[in-house]
Amino acid sequence: MFAISDLKKTKVYAEAYQEGQQEALTRERPLVVRLLKCKVGELPKATLAYVDRLSLMQLEDLAEALLDFGELVDLDNWLGQLTEKRAELTEMLTQGLGTLELPVREQIEGLTLEQLGLLEKAAAEDMTQAGLMD
Repeated sequence: MFAISDLKKTKVYAEAYQEGQQEALTRERPLVVRLLKCKVGELPKATLAYVDRLSLMQLEDLAEALLDFGELVDLDNWLGQLTEKRAELTEMLTQGLGTLELPVREQIEGLTLEQLGLLEKAAAEDMTQAGLMD
């Protein structure tokens, strides 16, 4: 019998999933940028470029976090925390596992702050790239 897990391993599923993610980003990113501008004022080009590189999950996380923002420094701090946490986790994993394979690095790039924290805890228990991908 063909299971859902088997379907998720197909190229067709991967392409459809990626297309859906891209469509969601295309819809949500302008809305989040508009909300940010309303909350903190005009955004520097570097900040806009950073927001443009956020994954869908990170963008949704930012949309929730921006409710607590009062000024641009709050956004900068949030983006800085994301960058710092990602760098710390990548360094920890590289020290424990050696060079990280591209799929692992890509997965880490798209994680939210909460997910990065959870991965950090999981990595302390299961330090294999295969285990982390699961």
